[in-house]
Amino acid sequence: MIRRNGFEFTRKLWQRSQNSYATTVPQEILNIKGVPVDEDVDVNWSIDETGDVTVTFDTPPDSDDDE
Repeated sequence: MIRRNGFEFTRKLWQRSQNSYATTVPQEILNIKGVPVDEDVDVNWSIDETGDVTVTFDTPPDSDDDE
């Protein structure tokens, strides 16, 4: 759904284990953020003192030891 100041997507949670839940990341968000879906990507969640949640996507540095 397009909102006046951005986009809104609704996804359902499903229980993965007793203490873990999962959801999908909409393809539109991945496209807008330029997330390389063919690489390993870390999804970082943060919450500030007002309760606003921020999600960022980072490609971790290569862990291969070339030395």
